[in-house]
Amino acid sequence: MSKGVGVYIGRNEVIAVSAIRTATGPQIVSYVVEPIGAEGSQEPAVGKEANRIKRINPEGKAVLKALEKIKEPGAFVNVAISPLEVVTRHFIMPVVPKKDEPGAVRNEASRYVPFKVTDSALDYRAHLTHKNVLSITVTAIRGEILQECLENLRSVSAKVLAVEPVYNAVGRAFAALNMIGKTNTYGFVVLQSDGNVNVTLTSKGIVYLSRDFILVGKMDEDKARFHGELKASMDYFYKLTGGEAIGQIFLAGAGDLKSWVEHLEHAFNYTIRFDLANLLHAKNLPPETLHTVLAAFGLALRPLGYRSPMGEIQLLPKTERRSDLPHLLKFLGFGCLAIIICFALVRLVVFQPYLMYLERKNDAILGPADREFPA
Repeated sequence: MSKGVGVYIGRNEVIAVSAIRTATGPQIVSYVVEPIGAEGSQEPAVGKEANRIKRINPEGKAVLKALEKIKEPGAFVNVAISPLEVVTRHFIMPVVPKKDEPGAVRNEASRYVPFKVTDSALDYRAHLTHKNVLSITVTAIRGEILQECLENLRSVSAKVLAVEPVYNAVGRAFAALNMIGKTNTYGFVVLQSDGNVNVTLTSKGIVYLSRDFILVGKMDEDKARFHGELKASMDYFYKLTGGEAIGQIFLAGAGDLKSWVEHLEHAFNYTIRFDLANLLHAKNLPPETLHTVLAAFGLALRPLGYRSPMGEIQLLPKTERRSDLPHLLKFLGFGCLAIIICFALVRLVVFQPYLMYLERKNDAILGPADREFPA
């Protein structure tokens, strides 16, 4: 059975999830939340293994422990890192020839991304919104931050299939759980254990806004800040889209999300619906845990064929990409099937008529002899 593995690397912890696709929908096989920098009690390594572990930094050690605890050491993984390290910007530009589009997007993105685009990993989604006008959403990460992340993963023998923004993974999880439905305009709010809150607002699959703010840990102050930042984001989204209003927001991440739902629904006078993830048929998985691991769950669903409603962003450089074993076997299987079908068609179309011709010739030659010298 095909299995996907997702790894979210936050500022305080690494979250790892393995998941499968079943007839009743996606299911979590195993999960873990591993604090970064926590030594904990474990069996001491010896020899070369001990020397190797000594050279691994705290983030790499947390990834190593997390993958071991979900019994997926050295697995093919799909990765996301803290939203604070990733930038998403939206802009419009004229339509250009397809071959020139990537260069034109990078050039235009340099006006909006707050670091050098030439030194970053970048991916984008383009939608034709009006005649000769493209709506572009760019997601970028500094090259040195991405390389550090990849080195941490390589140091523990993890094989990276994809790197994507958190909102993409969370959107995939909610879509796989059939919670988005036919809604075209909605938002995602992801709370991190370090107090960071990521807000992403989208319409018809286009991400118009993805930004972050920080909660300081003082409840009264945080309640006012949460409402104010979210309202400011939705007001800006309203202007960007020419009058589209957000009617539904999905929450995920750390903390008491039920309390935040109650507060935000009241603060917005119940004009906006706030939803939390619900995984049916989940065994021994408390709702609070599901909310915490949801981003990693969404990452694990990527190789299982589940798609994000905002498209598939890929920040992993092309030189680093690889195919996982299940996909490779599937490709080889389809290749073998195609060869068998091809040979069958060749036999049917080419050789079968020739064989029939030889049988007729054989009857023509041997038929009179059989009549003259009957057995």
